Amino acid sequence: MTMNTSMRAIEILFLGFLTIAAIHLSFCNGNKDVACMKSEKQALLSFKQDLKDLSNRLSSWDVEADCCKWAGVVCNNLSGHVLELHLQTPSEFDLYSRLGGEINPSLVNLTHLRYLDLSQNSFTGIRIPSFIGSLVSLQYINLSDAGFVGTIPHHLGNLSSLRSLSLRANDVDVENLDWLHALYHLEYLDLSDVSLTKAPNWPQVINKLPFLLELHLSRCGLDLSPALLSVNFTSLLVLELSSNWVSSIPSWIFSITSLISLDLSSCAFESPMPEGFRNLTSLVTLDVSLNNFPSFPPNSLFRMNNLVFLNLRGAFEAPLPLILPNMTNLRYLDLSYNDLNSTVPSWLYSFSRLEYLDMSFSKLEGGISNDIGNLTSIITLLLPQNKLEGTLPRSLGSLCNLRFCDLSYNNFRGELFRTSSKCTTYALETLMLNNNRLSGTLPDQLGKFEILQELDLGYNNLSGPIPITLGRLTSLETMRLPNNQLNGTLPEGLGHLSKLRHLDLTDNLLSGIVSQVHFTNLVNLTFLGASGNRLTLNVSLDWIPPFLLEVLELGSWHLGPKFPIWLQSQKNLSYLDISNAELSEGIPRHIPSSFGLLYDLNSLHLRNNRLSGEISSSLQNCTNLEMLDLSENEFIGSIPTWMGERLRQLKILALRSNRLDGLIPPEICGLYSLQVLDIANNNLYGGIPQCVNNFASMAVKLESNDLISYIGPGRDHLDSFLENAILVTKGNNYQYDKILALVAVVDISNNNISGKIPVELTSLLGLLSLNLSGNRLAGVIPKKIGNMESLESLDLSRNQLCGEIPPTISNLTFLSYLNLSHNNLSGKIPSNTQLQSFSSSSFIGNNLCGLPLSNNCSVGGKTPDVRNEGDSEGATSEVDWFYLFMGLGFVVGFWAICAPILFIKSWRYAYFQYLDNVWTRLVLLYMGKRV
Repeated sequence: MTMNTSMRAIEILFLGFLTIAAIHLSFCNGNKDVACMKSEKQALLSFKQDLKDLSNRLSSWDVEADCCKWAGVVCNNLSGHVLELHLQTPSEFDLYSRLGGEINPSLVNLTHLRYLDLSQNSFTGIRIPSFIGSLVSLQYINLSDAGFVGTIPHHLGNLSSLRSLSLRANDVDVENLDWLHALYHLEYLDLSDVSLTKAPNWPQVINKLPFLLELHLSRCGLDLSPALLSVNFTSLLVLELSSNWVSSIPSWIFSITSLISLDLSSCAFESPMPEGFRNLTSLVTLDVSLNNFPSFPPNSLFRMNNLVFLNLRGAFEAPLPLILPNMTNLRYLDLSYNDLNSTVPSWLYSFSRLEYLDMSFSKLEGGISNDIGNLTSIITLLLPQNKLEGTLPRSLGSLCNLRFCDLSYNNFRGELFRTSSKCTTYALETLMLNNNRLSGTLPDQLGKFEILQELDLGYNNLSGPIPITLGRLTSLETMRLPNNQLNGTLPEGLGHLSKLRHLDLTDNLLSGIVSQVHFTNLVNLTFLGASGNRLTLNVSLDWIPPFLLEVLELGSWHLGPKFPIWLQSQKNLSYLDISNAELSEGIPRHIPSSFGLLYDLNSLHLRNNRLSGEISSSLQNCTNLEMLDLSENEFIGSIPTWMGERLRQLKILALRSNRLDGLIPPEICGLYSLQVLDIANNNLYGGIPQCVNNFASMAVKLESNDLISYIGPGRDHLDSFLENAILVTKGNNYQYDKILALVAVVDISNNNISGKIPVELTSLLGLLSLNLSGNRLAGVIPKKIGNMESLESLDLSRNQLCGEIPPTISNLTFLSYLNLSHNNLSGKIPSNTQLQSFSSSSFIGNNLCGLPLSNNCSVGGKTPDVRNEGDSEGATSEVDWFYLFMGLGFVVGFWAICAPILFIKSWRYAYFQYLDNVWTRLVLLYMGKRV
């Protein structure tokens, strides 16, 4: 079948609907003097009365007006009868605009009604009215996505003139499908999302609809196993059976040789891709994505030369050999999420008509040939998340029609591709080359992509200045250049990009002054990330920025004498990072009280700014805070009680390395969502609150779907990023971001905390790191510490703990860091391969014995009078006089009795004579009792 024949088939598919549209237009332009029928007008008014029209869409349905002029009503221009009701909610409308309420039976008076569309509305919780079956003139019904529930009424079988029926996306089912028999003229049937589990004979029923052109049965819970001996609906052009969980494709599908579109996606097929596909030579579109085919059919069985659309996304669970050279008519090809394990095939470069190519997450390797320039029609090129390497082909710059290019997360090296003289203009809207190994400078030619909207070159090795030509990209909405080696000053021209909303320049080598000119027209800017540069902010004190930011990162900037005053105008701020900022010398630094006006703030980073005084009570107004990092400053006073009372959403609280004193307030136990509590290196005293078991998030193992991230409202993936925190675990500093949501840490080290370790602490079963070192804790290690099986790091060193190491500590199988040194612990180290794998430095400074220490334990597991290695105070030993005298007394007593008997004959004779007399008396006594 030729390509022209396929196009002709598509024309036939929509012929019936074009006819209906033509009739509709003729009625719309009818004689204005013909008014609608009075009885039908009253029926429509009654119908409107029962509707809920919150947005007043039916305001034109006025009792004084001609109903043929009402919105959504189409009449016969000769008789005035109502023929069509178009009351669907357009997709661009919001949910508030949907019609709801009840459907009045008065519609049965519209005896000439042929067209009824109530789709995209909210008739939530009501059933499809059975009286619709009385509208025998109906030819078109669309009730899709209208909120109906219950069972589809069999009365619809009375509509013998029906040509199109759509009940898609409702919460309905069927008792059976026998009522479909009467719909002999049906051409379009969409029952997607309708439960057909009670209709196992659905293939036989639908097989009796000879004029059917389109059949949509997605997500119906179908059983595709029933076989059809013969197929009667030989006119079928479109078949959609996606998202029905079955094991194999039924063979009768391959008998429908008229098909031009077949959708079998998300069916979890497990058997090999059938040979029957070779019969479907008329196919123009084929979607078998998201299945589990164990193999790909040989090339001879897959020569569908008319294919224009082919979706094999995630279709195969085994490596897929790329053999598709004959499909030169393809315009859409998706091979993503398959284990291709190959280079980009050379035959792909001959697909000159290809417009869409997606091979992301496909384990591609090798380079991209310069022949990619042959894909002159390509619009979308997606090859991210592979193992591609080498240099970027220069011919990429000659793809004038390319709009979307994503080659991110590969290993490309060398410079960016250059533009070509072949292109007078470029269609490029998205360019993503982030997370590669690209080097060199940013070319001035980037300014030729005049309609570019999204530019992401982050996480490469790019150097040199930011070209001023980027200021010409007036359509740019997103520019991401983080984690490169860009230097020089920030071009003032960037301030004229009025559509820019996301600007990320973090972790580069930029320097110089940033003034008001840089922000002149950035009225849409919501994301500004520029931490990790050596930039200086120089704006007037009364400057009010033109933007309302949601994310602001100015870490390591020079900000002048104090934090910028204009921050208080950023009412939409959700994420604020001003860590490591340089403030002028000699001026007291406090948290501005205006920060308390940032009510939407979720995350606040003020680490290492030499801030002093008490922690500002204005922060208690930021009740949405989830992250608060005030570490490495000079705060004094106690931990405020309002933190536990007001900041109930906190997940991370970092107050490390300040000058805080006083008790740990019990109110802090009100932070039920807390995952990280870091108050180390302060002057806190008193005991650990027993209410720590209230930290509910630490009491369970955290899951990856609890990611701590910021996603701005209505934003895409580029406006989302993971929260980050610098934590001390396993004795070292680590910055957590991607797995921060899985981290639960308590660090109270290097304070003056005293008392016992509360047993309630052992109920925090999700805790990964516990550090109580460098305090004055006494008592024993809780026996239930073995319950904390998630622990990876445990540090109790430099305290005054006593007693033995609990045997349950052997349950901590994930433990990779342990330090119990310099306490008063005694006894044998529990025998466990996990504990014996640690170095002796984890146990020194105690009265312990056993491996990994070199001193052995005595009988009974007692510690010998030798301090374990590494402890100079226990270098000498003392004699245990109790055991010495006990042994000596035994020896003296034994020989005092036994020696005379052995060596003096008279003593020996008297001793045995005495024993004989005793024995005789015992025997006589026993015999006397017997008598």
